[in-house]
Amino acid sequence: MVVGMLCGFDVLRLSHPRMLRRSLESPTVGERQLPRMRTPEVHRVQVRGRVLVGLPPGEEADAGHRRGNVTIEDLERPLGNLVEPEVLMDGTHTIERSAEVTTAVLDALYEALFLQRVRLEGTLLKPNMVLSGYSCPQQASVDEVAEATIACFRATVPAAVPGIVFLSGGQSDEVATAHLDAMNKRGPHPWELSFSYGRALQAPALKAWKGEAANLDAGREAFLHRARLNGAARSGSYRPEMEKAG
Repeated sequence: MVVGMLCGFDVLRLSHPRMLRRSLESPTVGERQLPRMRTPEVHRVQVRGRVLVGLPPGEEADAGHRRGNVTIEDLERPLGNLVEPEVLMDGTHTIERSAEVTTAVLDALYEALFLQRVRLEGTLLKPNMVLSGYSCPQQASVDEVAEATIACFRATVPAAVPGIVFLSGGQSDEVATAHLDAMNKRGPHPWELSFSYGRALQAPALKAWKGEAANLDAGREAFLHRARLNGAARSGSYRPEMEKAG
């Protein structure tokens, strides 16, 4: 393990048949064996739910309520908890539509968490950024994404939530870093803004490694370089020219 990085695990299982209300939703339920999985090396657990922008109007809120209710069983456990209500950006929708759906989902999510008496101070939110649909002919700029995302989250996420750790959700590594940096440059915010990237953090390392033992060091260096750039974006100190420093 790289020094300074914490291990966690994802409580994903197959979609719960009683919760799968629409084909455009992909809810999951938490692992029931968390007590036996808890070790000193495991610092957090997350519960995931995905919602497509293509849900019929008015059903985004229902999906958000279901994300909140599915989460409750796992949030009762004494671990750091990530709540992941991801709105997928597949499609041709505009950034305005993305903001509308994300707002509806987050509003409903926090209403459900409040009704279930979840202590928000013990949670982190792991959401999508507010982006244009990936097939939208008019792609929003970095500044437009930062402004739309901050406006959406200021309107929906309680200040009691200590941090928001964004998904990259299919963005390229450089774009995801630039978006996070632009948001932090506009701080301070009621919550910490950080990253919980998958592809946007791992892609450079996988490209350098190529599955060959001889490239292990190159893969590690690529991963560390990307992690440092995202670390700089956490404080709003990222610059594009830093990409060439690795």
